[in-house]
Amino acid sequence: MIKLKELLFEEVEYYFDKTKDNLEKYVAFDGTDYYTGKHDFKGEKSFLKFVRTHPKFRAIYRIRLEKNKLRKVSPKDIEKDVGGFITDVEFNRLYKR
Repeated sequence: MIKLKELLFEEVEYYFDKTKDNLEKYVAFDGTDYYTGKHDFKGEKSFLKFVRTHPKFRAIYRIRLEKNKLRKVSPKDIEKDVGGFITDVEFNRLYKR
């Protein structure tokens, strides 16, 4: 039996895209959709959020994952890599658009 708690807290996998060198190199996958890292501001804070990619890019990320061009990382690795001009990484929410 699936519990409501399990549905609310799905396992999200995070990746570095080796083919990109900007903020779009951060990729999240929640089991159904791929999300790309985007830079955003909230007040004076600068943060990285994950926004669902356009459907035409899903196949591209799937191919990159199969060809080992996406490297699986932990959220702590992303926080460490972002550093500098971005003060926070938002892991608790994945944006649909």
